[in-house]
Amino acid sequence: MNGWEIDNQNSVLVNLAELLNDRNHIAVEISGIIGTPVQIGHVGEYIASQVFSITLEESASTPAIDGFFQKAALEDSPSTSNGMQKGKTFLTLQFNRHL
Repeated sequence: MNGWEIDNQNSVLVNLAELLNDRNHIAVEISGIIGTPVQIGHVGEYIASQVFSITLEESASTPAIDGFFQKAALEDSPSTSNGMQKGKTFLTLQFNRHL
């Protein structure tokens, strides 16, 4: 390697380190908003809870239920939500009044 290649590699690594630092600061801010670790599923659940007035379950490990709708038409209906997977945005809602 010549001196230019080493300098270029170092500048790429410095840039990468700065971007990772920025990402970590953004993740801390997002986590403060949503109240959970910044994972795409948690972010999707939070967004769905705000848009559809869903009260989320306290435990993220509750099987098949992420929360309950709070609006009259859907009140007490359990829901599950999914965020992004492989670049496609989707939301899965499952209704079962017999839980």
